[in-house]
Amino acid sequence: MDPLTTIVTALTAGAASVATAAVKDLYSGLKNLIVHRYGPVDVDVLESDPASASRQQVVREDLEKTAAVRDREVLERAQKLLELVERSNPDAALAVGVSLERLRAARLTVEEVLAEGGGATGVEMTDVDVAGEVSIRNVQARTSPGKPPGEPPKT
Repeated sequence: MDPLTTIVTALTAGAASVATAAVKDLYSGLKNLIVHRYGPVDVDVLESDPASASRQQVVREDLEKTAAVRDREVLERAQKLLELVERSNPDAALAVGVSLERLRAARLTVEEVLAEGGGATGVEMTDVDVAGEVSIRNVQARTSPGKPPGEPPKT
C-alpha cells in the first residue's frame, strides 16, 4: 500500500471504528498530528461518513498537498492504527480490490475482483485517462467474507 493510501485508510478505519479505547486513542493521536503539522487537511470530513469515497477523496487530495506522505511519524502511526483496527475488529478494515492512480493507457480491462472488509471498494480510480475501450467486469465488494454487497457485517 502506498503511503498516501495507508494514511487515508488508517484515518478512515479509525473514524469508522467503534472498537476499543486504544483504537480511539491512536486515531485521535494520528488525526491531531496531521492537523497540527499539516493544518489545511480536513480530517473531520471523514467522521460523519467514513465509507464515503468522496469524503476519502477530499482527505486524499488535502494530504497530497502536504509532506505527510514523507512524514515518518505520520506513517508509523497510520500503520499502527491499521494493525490495531484489524486485530480488534477485522471487519472494520477497509479493502480495495483494485486501486489505480495516475494511469494513462490505450485500453483498460479489469476482471474478477473481490474486495472484502468493513468499507470494501471493488475498483477505485483517480486520475485515469484511457484513450480507448474500458471494460470492468465481475467486481464484488463485500462488507464481510461470504456476505453479499449491502448486507451489514455481524456485530
